Amino acid sequence: IVEAYTEYKNCNQNIEDSLAMLEDESDEEMRELAKEELNDSKKRTEELEQELKDQEIRAEEIENLKDYVNSTEFIEKVARDKLGLVYEDEIIFKAEE
Repeated sequence: IVEAYTEYKNCNQNIEDSLAMLEDESDEEMRELAKEELNDSKKRTEELEQELKDQEIRAEEIENLKDYVNSTEFIEKVARDKLGLVYEDEIIFKAEE
């Protein structure tokens, strides 16, 4: 996430720099280079925004999973399913095979 955000900030700075160059520059060749840089930076910024949104969603999913794994519900499920544990007052019925 940090790398994507850092690149996102750099792209936004490139956009600002390109816009400033377009305003100040009179040389047509330099203006064309600034336009290309502007378009490239805008496109990359959009890609990075989507990547950051995806990473935020993934981070939230991981946080939710972490909360679930630390819950009593999960611990009880693992104890029942993997270890075969039951409460003292429970009766287990097994189907005949």
